[in-house]
Amino acid sequence: MKTIRFILWGIACLFFLVHAVVVTFHTALVFQQGAVPGIAVAGYWLLVLLAAVILAVGLKKGRIAGNNGYLLLVSALVVMAGVGTTWLAADAPAVVNDYSEKDVACPSNGSFEHLAVFNTDESQGPETSGPDGRPDIAEAWDDIRKRRNAIDALDRFDRICDLPEAVAFTAEIPFLSFRPLRDTANIYGQYFLANVSAGQPREATEAFCRLNRVARKGLDNATLLIHKMIFAGLVEQAIETTWTALQNENLDRQTLISLHENFSPIEFEEISLARPLISEYLIMKNTMRGLVAGRLMDSVPMPGNTDDAQAQNPLLSRAVYFLGFKPNRSLADMKIYYDRLIEAGRRHPVDLSQADAYMKAYAQKPPIRNMVGWVLNSMAMPDLSRYIDRLAATRIKSDLLALSINRRLGQTLALTDYYTGRELQYREEGGLLRHPGPDGVFDTPDDVVLGKKADSDR
Repeated sequence: MKTIRFILWGIACLFFLVHAVVVTFHTALVFQQGAVPGIAVAGYWLLVLLAAVILAVGLKKGRIAGNNGYLLLVSALVVMAGVGTTWLAADAPAVVNDYSEKDVACPSNGSFEHLAVFNTDESQGPETSGPDGRPDIAEAWDDIRKRRNAIDALDRFDRICDLPEAVAFTAEIPFLSFRPLRDTANIYGQYFLANVSAGQPREATEAFCRLNRVARKGLDNATLLIHKMIFAGLVEQAIETTWTALQNENLDRQTLISLHENFSPIEFEEISLARPLISEYLIMKNTMRGLVAGRLMDSVPMPGNTDDAQAQNPLLSRAVYFLGFKPNRSLADMKIYYDRLIEAGRRHPVDLSQADAYMKAYAQKPPIRNMVGWVLNSMAMPDLSRYIDRLAATRIKSDLLALSINRRLGQTLALTDYYTGRELQYREEGGLLRHPGPDGVFDTPDDVVLGKKADSDR
């Protein structure tokens, strides 16, 4: 019996030591985030100290060996410590009805192989010079033949896939390179404008319209948020170039008809963020699932952490992982936020108030049992307002351009305003078309202006 009592005493001491480390770690994190659960931490520390004093006194006076009441007290303390440890380490159930790769899968149609050309082809034409840039733009046009062939091939697909088949949604997911796409669109635009000025627009117009169709397909079907914004930038670039062409007195009616057929107003579904947001959630989900317990703290700057070490602080990492990180709870919290974002992204116009309120409340209440998950979620919850404003501006510019083309053809077009749902508001001034933006007031910083970007680029 004496041996058993000593073993129980040793287990109790071990539990108290573990709890002291855990409470110290959590307290440091909570202090760092600016929120201090003072009463809870102080009370727990008093309990630990009281138990340690009782054990020390009992050991000193030999009561462990001869007092069954004291053995019961130690046993009770061990049970209490075990319950506390279980409470600290327990995770929530796995998320049910979760999103999966099937929700955003792109059927393998071979389009990505052509899109990937822009990630591998390093050719670029020389910068243009002169009033219309025609001599140099002809050379640049020839220099991007490989990219032009890729655009021609992509135009033949009904749907464009921006990711390879069966890609893993992790932090290492491959991204499209924006610069080659932007530079290619710029050369297409300059080639189109140069040929309009020269009175020979037919072949250049067909190529320019193909580029716009590809950009619109990419915008509609983009799986990743960054790709959505890349294609939105290409679409906006094509819209601004077309507006510049409309100001050219050499623009003939046949070219105008071609532009009318290819630059229809952007539909709301084309700028919806529901699909990219599901992808963003899956990347975060798989990243959390892929965290290795023994390497959780490798990226934290502290003594002993070096880039060439295989495992920086494996013991500390495991302690932090099992006692300070709850993957299921973290994903459940993240899914609530993304559910609200996705639901907001399906409305017209987009309303982020519920998602923003949840993010604000979540950031202000750090959970002591899941501090690591709270920190990861707080850093990963995206602020979509600037993306939504950019997509809305692209759609508004598309509406303004369609109105202008129809007016030049002697036709009328009734469009509703993105923000109000009523008749589209705009004002023409100095060769520009101005929309009042989300605040509904002209001449404010959030105005959407068609023609302004093209003017600044010249």
